[in-house]
Amino acid sequence: MFGDIIVGVDIGATKVCTVIARAKKQNQLEVIGYGMSPCSGIKKGLIVDLENVARAIKESVTLAEKAANVKVTAITIAISGFHTKLFASRGRINFDGNMKEITVEDVSRVLKEAKNFDIPYDRQVVDVIPNQYIIDGYDEIVDPTGMMGAILEVDADVVLGSTIATQSLLKSVEKAGYQVSGIIVEALASSEVVLSEEEKKLGVLLLDIGGGKTDIAFFKDGRIKYYDSIPVGSEYITNDIVIGLKVSYNEAERLKKQFPLSKKSLINNDQSITIYSIGESKQVSIKISDIIDIVEARLTELFTILNDRITAAGVKEQIEAGTVIIGQGIYHIVGSDDLLSSVTGLPVRFVNPKLPANLKLPYVTALGIVKYVAGMSLGERDVEILNKDRIPEEPSNTSEGLVNKFIKFFKQ
Repeated sequence: MFGDIIVGVDIGATKVCTVIARAKKQNQLEVIGYGMSPCSGIKKGLIVDLENVARAIKESVTLAEKAANVKVTAITIAISGFHTKLFASRGRINFDGNMKEITVEDVSRVLKEAKNFDIPYDRQVVDVIPNQYIIDGYDEIVDPTGMMGAILEVDADVVLGSTIATQSLLKSVEKAGYQVSGIIVEALASSEVVLSEEEKKLGVLLLDIGGGKTDIAFFKDGRIKYYDSIPVGSEYITNDIVIGLKVSYNEAERLKKQFPLSKKSLINNDQSITIYSIGESKQVSIKISDIIDIVEARLTELFTILNDRITAAGVKEQIEAGTVIIGQGIYHIVGSDDLLSSVTGLPVRFVNPKLPANLKLPYVTALGIVKYVAGMSLGERDVEILNKDRIPEEPSNTSEGLVNKFIKFFKQ
């Protein structure tokens, strides 16, 4: 088991990030390669350009392959809340009234039973998340393997993905030349890196604010209880600047980064600046506050939608550990966390995880994918991530070992 290679790929609206890791001794994971490539083939969480996404996947994985000195054949990917729904389900198998030792195969069977219900025609199962196992009426069992019993049950959350979104993801990976060894809920993967077990027990809101969307995940009692997505991200701020100031997209991006403020009250000197306006033969003069007005309006709109969603879902009053923001969408915008806090009335913080050497925040979800897979395989959720300290001496193939077992699980 140890020494197996795991490959996690995060396919986003603006970039694709890959992390390759090796499962070391118990509870240790060594990052041995990573790579990132720009991507522009996804809009509102849906792939609109397969060729562009496939190219970005290929480039990202190739960069990671070279660093890790391995040949990748299969990858694990994540799916966002924009195209997924969680359904509580129970699976049950009995052993004809006979006591027996529960095996890994029995666990696979009961998880398969949890998927045995009427699935909407436009949905397909992409993951099954066990919350507890029950043996002969005794509940709160984390891992039943090796225990004795006559009846085995599981309470699980079945993740149903939009068929068109899921198939598009699979097709893009296939075009890139790889197999999909598994699909994981994006928020679950990210939470492995950025949230503590205590936060997930108390009740914490995790926001992944990217370029084209904002994923919302609520954790309570150690499990994900609510998962949703808003089709608004940082690109919409840029688009509003384009429309409001009549500038090019590149100029709007430059202005947003040059004056990264969330509220007009944060401006120290509201000076005039010159910009290149589309349709004008010369430069025009505007105030810095003209830019920040647009940023503040868009952020306030996004945060108001978010507040309405969590209030309607009945989770807002259960958030005892506050709100954690990941994603690069508004990370650079000063005061955006305070603005969110003022709208929702909740404490807010940007995540600052301890990542392996040289890894940056964009790799959080890809790193979470490999940690999640390793945790499933090792039977432990707390997996230590080691720094990438050297190139592995022996090449490995991801179609072997751990990932092969993962493929079999998803086929079942």
